[in-house]
Amino acid sequence: MELDCEDLPSVASSLTAEDVLSALKALKKGAPGVEGLPYWVFKVYSKELVQVITELFNRSLKESKCPSIFKMALICPIPKGSSNPPEFRPISLLPILSKALERAVRNKWLYPILRGKMDPLQFAFTPNAGLGTDCALTFITHNTLKWLDRPGAVRVLLLDFRKAFDLVLRSRILTEFRIPKEVIYWLFDYLAGRRQCVALSEKRSTWKTISSGVPQGSVLGPLLFAAVIDSLKPKHQNVVFVKYADDLTALICMRRATDDCTEDELSEIIRWAEDKKFQINWDKTLVLDCITTKSFTLNPVRTPAGDVLRNVESARILGVIYSNDLSWNCHVEFIVKRARRCLGIIRQLVKCDCPSDGCWTVYNALLRSVMCYAFPAWCNLPQALFCQLLKIERHVERIIGSNPRCPLLSFCQGNCMRLSSKIKLSSVHPLRCVFLERPADGHGRALRRRSTFLPIFCRTTRLKNSFTRFA
Repeated sequence: MELDCEDLPSVASSLTAEDVLSALKALKKGAPGVEGLPYWVFKVYSKELVQVITELFNRSLKESKCPSIFKMALICPIPKGSSNPPEFRPISLLPILSKALERAVRNKWLYPILRGKMDPLQFAFTPNAGLGTDCALTFITHNTLKWLDRPGAVRVLLLDFRKAFDLVLRSRILTEFRIPKEVIYWLFDYLAGRRQCVALSEKRSTWKTISSGVPQGSVLGPLLFAAVIDSLKPKHQNVVFVKYADDLTALICMRRATDDCTEDELSEIIRWAEDKKFQINWDKTLVLDCITTKSFTLNPVRTPAGDVLRNVESARILGVIYSNDLSWNCHVEFIVKRARRCLGIIRQLVKCDCPSDGCWTVYNALLRSVMCYAFPAWCNLPQALFCQLLKIERHVERIIGSNPRCPLLSFCQGNCMRLSSKIKLSSVHPLRCVFLERPADGHGRALRRRSTFLPIFCRTTRLKNSFTRFA
């Protein structure tokens, strides 16, 4: 694999002992790789080992050679959904020192260079300000509600890439960013010649060499993938791409039916995917039309091959079920069904004389985490639907015989207020445009007893009741 890195800058400095010590202390609990050494050995004795490990890391970077044992992965197959036949996500169990080296390289060179240069609407794995599913889903909801505050339509195109992490071309990784050439050379050696075998219980398969993709379960793999998909940008001004790892949600905003550019945009995505050697899973690619005017009719979306994409009334986006009328009935129904299946566990704990604090801990882990997941994105749900969630908590109160430390309503409102505060404190947050700063008076001073931000103008109640009301 030939690289043209002559015009790239050189590394100004090597890793210091402080850089490596920080990476060792940041190690997370996890299964060891082929070396068999547990993570706590390097975390507990980090100060004693830091000098030797720093010398090892710097020699690897100087020679642009990644140790061969760092490129050996034990694959732990994790079931992916409930498909039939079953699909598995190949999670790589890598050596602990490999993860520490990846973290040190990422924090020392990649994050400082990529921060502010990558697509701000990629909500996963990047050094951007707005990260996580809460921000991504809230961005989708608010932009849809804001556009539908006036007559119009938003066509939501949900694209699914098949095995994107495993098929991404390594030659396209980080070549569009001015990363130091020594780091680029090391990264390509880190990706080249990787070997893996499947480990299940006490048995292992034969070792195989892989020629494409980035390792899932590594520190650098997700960031490298995000750098590849960063080049995917919308062609038209009325289209917004919201990315979360390999999940792509395209919002096509229209005031008239003639503004529909879905097929043209889809053709551009297909051309980009062919260039990057990505495969689009057409069976899981969906279209969701949110329309406010009854006379507004949209034509079916066809692929370049002439196939019609499936148009649905509701679809799950990052774990939240969106309906074409944005009513949240389907999502609350899903939550209630899932929560009721967990009530039996709490009943069994009470029968076994489990302390109330322990029962509430289980409730927070199994039920409340589901009921409050990404709540800022769907906090404008009607009061009648929220009462269904309150009934579940009251049911749990009767089973345990005590009250939770933080009621459900206060907990959900706290999530919205924390998100609003996070957005206001960051001038580069993707949702910062929601909050417009109030201009100062004629003397350049802010008036007393007035909010720093202007209130949002809303025509519809559902936009008025969005997460911004908690600001």
